[in-house]
Amino acid sequence: MKIAIFLIGILFFSFISAEIKFNLVHQTKIKITYPDGDDPIIKNGIKDALEILKRDDFYTKISEKQDFTFTSERPKHLSQMIKDATISIRVRMYDGGENTATLAYVTSDYPNTIFINKGKTGRSRASIANTIIHEVIHSIDRSNQDARFGHGGNSSEGKKESAPYWIGQLAENLLNRDSFVKNYKVNYELSKNTNDPSLSLWYNDGLRHVEETEELEESMILD
Repeated sequence: MKIAIFLIGILFFSFISAEIKFNLVHQTKIKITYPDGDDPIIKNGIKDALEILKRDDFYTKISEKQDFTFTSERPKHLSQMIKDATISIRVRMYDGGENTATLAYVTSDYPNTIFINKGKTGRSRASIANTIIHEVIHSIDRSNQDARFGHGGNSSEGKKESAPYWIGQLAENLLNRDSFVKNYKVNYELSKNTNDPSLSLWYNDGLRHVEETEELEESMILD
């Protein structure tokens, strides 16, 4: 039994390694640095965001979308713009407090700086990566003179189909799916070997939930 579990573990980690290598096929030219900070959740969020920007499935899903609101740019063209973007972005923290809906913003004066509210960092690293990707889209938008793909005003209401919100949420969904698979794949494989249908059903239902969850919290604001 121990040998079987050991072999399953080896197969699982081989599967994960192959899957990660398969997805990381694009060498992004986008650089994101955090020179003045040491918050580990921000560092991890940046790391995850940069990994997402290397993934072929990220760009494929953007290209397959029918359209975005607040822009006439076609998703396929926008996907290519993100893939080809050459931009250096700096992350800085500001003290906006907890009693605000604003998570982060970029400005016209500092289009290559993402300002993250340190009072709103008590979230998952996937959510932080969502915020960073959202603001990266704004930075690319503001560095491009021939296209606009923002989301109008600051309120998040009715904006989830805009490019910054939708693409940020896509990044979070991909990261959450990866986390689920990594955490529960071994249990699923074991469930198949022990003929326990409840574990198999639980795994598939959980994975389906992660893949289908694209809810945007309307109370959160991203500039």
